[in-house]
Amino acid sequence: MAWSVFFGVVFTCYAIYYVLNMLFDLYRGRKQKKAPEQVVQYNLRELVEQEEKPKEVTDEPGSKAGPADQEEAEEPVLRVEGQGIPLEDFLRDAKSYSSSIF
Repeated sequence: MAWSVFFGVVFTCYAIYYVLNMLFDLYRGRKQKKAPEQVVQYNLRELVEQEEKPKEVTDEPGSKAGPADQEEAEEPVLRVEGQGIPLEDFLRDAKSYSSSIF
């Protein structure tokens, strides 16, 4: 079997498949009737009337801060203590692990 015959057979099979697929879609499309689309219409005037006006917020003297504000004030933002391992220990371990490789 020559390559040209092989590619010709494959091309013919693909062509038949796609032609039948398109014919089936056309047949199915004519049978099914489309349902009426539900359309939502907005009235711009109603939307503008319903818009909330911004409220000015002022900090009143004597008001207590919320719990979130108190927590931020108590704990520092960057706390280095207790995070990770010391650099010296890391380097010592890295040297001991890499000595078997090199």
